[in-house]
Amino acid sequence: MKFELPEQSGSHNKDEKIDANSPEHKKDSEKMLEFMRKIYDDLKKQNIPVESDCRIDINAFVEDYNSREAVARDREYVRYCEDMFYHGLGWREREKRRKNTWGEKLEMLKTSVFHKFLRGEFVVARSSRYDDIKNGIDNVIVDKTNGNVICALDEVGDTSGDVFREKERKILEKDRRGGSTLKYGLVIKEDKETQKLSINKTSIKNIPIFYLALPVSYINHGMKEFIPDLDKASQYEKDLFSFFVGLLQNQIRALKLDPELPQELGERIEEFQESLSKITAKIDGK
Repeated sequence: MKFELPEQSGSHNKDEKIDANSPEHKKDSEKMLEFMRKIYDDLKKQNIPVESDCRIDINAFVEDYNSREAVARDREYVRYCEDMFYHGLGWREREKRRKNTWGEKLEMLKTSVFHKFLRGEFVVARSSRYDDIKNGIDNVIVDKTNGNVICALDEVGDTSGDVFREKERKILEKDRRGGSTLKYGLVIKEDKETQKLSINKTSIKNIPIFYLALPVSYINHGMKEFIPDLDKASQYEKDLFSFFVGLLQNQIRALKLDPELPQELGERIEEFQESLSKITAKIDGK
């Protein structure tokens, strides 16, 4: 498996400033939003509790947590954080700005790529907004064969530089402290005979967290080359998927060499490696 940034076709200069307001880019953004709606429909058919943006829906946890007040407090926490970040802006303007950030576009791209390639044996969802803000988790991947959340993902918009190194340092520190916690987590297991899913909504601790990095020019090109069809993938999508998995493998190797890695997280990483072997088989078989 190759571990390198995928090649970009055409004469695009990676240092060229990208106009996010150009008609062409807006068309690519709408294409990604359209595919996110397909992911939402696909997850809802499996009774996965997600909102329209494919985030885990905390409102679905009220009965399981037996505490409407606790969920309401977490919704209020999200509102408070967003009010601080988007001070003075209404909901529509907030959503417009959020969707136009490269961080949001990377989240859509990686969610779409992982869902397309893994949806048979895995569930790929975006974390709840609460877990995104409070616990620094963007995505979760659940292995349907054993029901476990095998990893959490965070994103960074470059593969080098000070911002990248700081994100790398923070994630390593979090893993050394035992990994991440998902307050609104899902344990999802598929019955092999009936192919029905049992879904347990619960908080989960000691989740290994990894970063996925991709420069803006590659995000832009990935959106351009993306085919909004669950059963079709461009060569660039395949290369992106291979690159993302390579990033995960690289981080796993580094963590396993770390003498400060907690035992609980080490066991989780072993489980993740077993699941990852199924993922890499998908790539190697293509």
